[in-house]
Amino acid sequence: RAEFGLNSDDKAILFLGTPRRHKGIVRVVQALERLNDPHLCLVVVGTINDPTLKEELATYRHARIKLFDDQPWDKLADIVSLADAVCLLQDPKSDVSAYQIPAKLTDALALGIPVIATGVQPLDDIATADAIHTTYSDRQLDELLRAVATGDIAPGGMASRERKFFTQELSYGVN
Repeated sequence: RAEFGLNSDDKAILFLGTPRRHKGIVRVVQALERLNDPHLCLVVVGTINDPTLKEELATYRHARIKLFDDQPWDKLADIVSLADAVCLLQDPKSDVSAYQIPAKLTDALALGIPVIATGVQPLDDIATADAIHTTYSDRQLDELLRAVATGDIAPGGMASRERKFFTQELSYGVN
C-alpha cells in the first residue's frame, strides 16, 4: 500500500485494468466526489489511453484519485491485495457488459476482497450467491462506498464469503 501512496487509514477502491468509460470509472469518481470522504481513494492501475477521460478525472476536486500506469503481471496479487474493495461498474447499455465477466472479479474473490459491481446479466449468478455487492443506482453505490469507508464492508481474507465462493465455484480445481 505504501508503494502506491496509501496511508494505513485510507480505504482503497481499486480499479485494475484498462480504464474505459463503459467500465464505470467516471461513475466511481462521481460517487467519491459526492461523498467527499478524505479516507476513500480510487486507485486506478492501468494506463489511461483516452486523453479526454484523463482530463475529466482531473476536474474533480473532492474525489481522491491515484493514477498508475500498467504494472507487471507478476505484481497482480500484490496490487489486488492492497484494495479494501474492487469496483467493477460496467455500463449496462454497453454491448460488452451483456457478455463480459471482468477478469479482475476472480482475482478479487480469490483474495477475499469485496467486489462492488453493476447488476448485469453475466454476474447474476454471482450476485445471487451473495459473493458480490451489487449496485443498480448512484444512491446504492454511495451507500456501498460509505460502508467501505466505515469498515462495514472490508476484506475478509481466506475465510471470507468471497474466497469461499471462489474456491467452490471458480477455482481451477473445481473446474
